[in-house]
This record gives sequence, structure tokens and C-alpha cells, in this order.
Amino acid sequence: MNLATEAISTTILMSMKEWLVTGQQKITQKQTRLPRLYIARFFILSIALLASCAVSGVARADKLPQPPLQTVLLDIAGTTLLTELAVTPVERQRGLSYRPLLERNAGMLFVYQQERPLIFTMRETSIPLSIAFINEQLEIIEILTMEPFAKENYPSSRPARYALEVNAGWFKQNGITAGAKITLQPDTE
Repeated sequence: MNLATEAISTTILMSMKEWLVTGQQKITQKQTRLPRLYIARFFILSIALLASCAVSGVARADKLPQPPLQTVLLDIAGTTLLTELAVTPVERQRGLSYRPLLERNAGMLFVYQQERPLIFTMRETSIPLSIAFINEQLEIIEILTMEPFAKENYPSSRPARYALEVNAGWFKQNGITAGAKITLQPDTE
């Protein structure tokens, strides 16, 4: 739980205890049943407490990396790269966020329906990355280096249909520059 949720939960619990004690004192004083008002307050506060716990659980689940996605092998200038495919809007939005590492010859290919200006961010990504923006002909049009947790955006300078994220420096280490063509390796299974 974050601090705000914890504070709300503590306040709710204290209020529930206070109302129950007050109700019990009235029972002792009047020797009557617990008033309906106190039962209703207890019920409402119980629901509020459960709701605050549920909300904090959802927030923590959002901070988890997405499970591994479907993979393909790409060939870029004679170098093979095992690549996860981020195809849906949810997969593209989550990307490599919250992952502690990326294997040496691995990456993530972001697939869009058509060429368009693309913008990427590193707000929740701890791995230094390089990104290649790729056109419909599977040709790299530019490569950028992206810093972990950077608040700035990384836009493509021209419309692109794909974006390929790899470990920072991977393209340079493999002699891959703008203009390189990418091919999908045939499935060997």
C-alpha cells in the first residue's frame, strides 16, 4: 500500500473502532441492542476499507512487467535478434517498463497498423535502450539512445510503422546503422 492508501485505511479502522466502542457503551448504559446506525456505519466503513485495499492492489499490479510476449527471430545485417512482439495497445504501452534486464541479443518490436509519427518514453524503464524506427519496407530510418527513467519523449523524425528496442549500444556493437534492412527469419520448427 502506498502512504495515502495506508493513511486512509488507518483512519477508517480508527473510526470503525470508535463507533463500535461508542455503540457498546450505549448498550451497557441502556441495556439495549446495538443501534442500527452503528451497524450501518460499520458496514459502510468495512466496504470502504476493502475498496481502498483493492485499489492499492491494482496499483501494485500495474507496476509489474508484462509477461513474455510472442517472439520472432529477426535478421538485421547478418545478426540474429530474438524479438518479442508488442502488437496490442496494452502491450505497446507497457513495453519493457518495469523489467530489470533485457538479454544480450533480445529486443521488443512495436508493431503499428500503418506508418505514423511515433513517440516513446522511458519514464518507467530502468534499462538503457537504443530504439530503431523502421518504415513499412522494414528499413531502419533512424536510431536513438534512450536513458533510463528519462522524462523526455523520444519521437521519430519521420513516420514509422515499427519501433525496435534493444539494449543501449546494441546497434553500434553490431555495425547496424540507418538504412539497414530487417528480415524475418523462417521458423525452423
